[in-house]
Amino acid sequence: MNEIIQIQDLTKIYRVKKKDIVAINNVNLTIEKGDIFGIIGLSGAGKSTLIRCINYLEKPTSGEVIYKGTALSCLKSRELREIRKEIGMIFQGFNLLEQRTVLKNILFPLELAKVSKEAAMKRARELLRLVGLEDKENAYPSQLSGGQKQRVAIARALANQPSVLLCDEATSALDPNTTESILHLLKDINQQFGITIILITHEMQVIEKICTKVAIIDESKIQETGSIAEIFSDPKTSIAKSFIFKHMNSIDKSFGKTLLRLTFQGNEKEPIIANLILETKVGINIVEASIQKIENQSVGTMIIQLPEDEIKMTKVKQYLKRMQVSFEEEVAK
Repeated sequence: MNEIIQIQDLTKIYRVKKKDIVAINNVNLTIEKGDIFGIIGLSGAGKSTLIRCINYLEKPTSGEVIYKGTALSCLKSRELREIRKEIGMIFQGFNLLEQRTVLKNILFPLELAKVSKEAAMKRARELLRLVGLEDKENAYPSQLSGGQKQRVAIARALANQPSVLLCDEATSALDPNTTESILHLLKDINQQFGITIILITHEMQVIEKICTKVAIIDESKIQETGSIAEIFSDPKTSIAKSFIFKHMNSIDKSFGKTLLRLTFQGNEKEPIIANLILETKVGINIVEASIQKIENQSVGTMIIQLPEDEIKMTKVKQYLKRMQVSFEEEVAK
């Protein structure tokens, strides 16, 4: 058994102005030790509530969160506080203590855990080196960039040597370059220490870069879950397709409403589209193309737009099948 967290029939209902608001509804997930598990959804889908239920910052209305075989609902307050030391958390807004220096922010959870001053200082400085901020220990949060603040927050979350790190939209407030560096740091932490990371986001590119598995949440329910390669190559639900077919609503539909998302591994250098056009004599429109590293493999993806002609569309699809190129079809509304 390699499961570190099991979420069983989890539901959270808020009572607002005499009305019940269902934030998450009957969620079931299994997260294995060492995973970088992404949970993606649009604003209001329920992902932030879900991650806060995992460590009981929000108490679920029903269902169970089981951590290393222990149901959190069965724990007393003191026992729950002990478990939370093993489940670190970082937030979109950093949540640093503005009146404390960088070093003292990292020391704070160690002080609460009554770690000796000498051991706490040693641990805090080790973490500063890990996140690349050893020269900032006496700085205050107001003197740091957004990326530096998030690095301090990551160091603080690691202070008590957790087994799990929860990331609540941890890169949403950062620019693309800083996001890249923070994701790289999280991946290094996962690989170096074996810490399981649960990351929520509304950005598919964040999922692409570091996650091993993903769950897609929409309207308070998990709609689809699987490995990154599975979801990208064969999305089943409309919400999964909407994340992958990012340009569906912005294409010029006068050319045609049918999009194909091609997925190919190992043959990304072959002139597939050029050969397709030469053989079928069908003109197509390339909407997007990229090569991504997913689970240490190069996965090429391309979204093409087909002309609004059944015979031509059939020719293109038959060619792709013959060349063993996987594709997923979507029709713009």
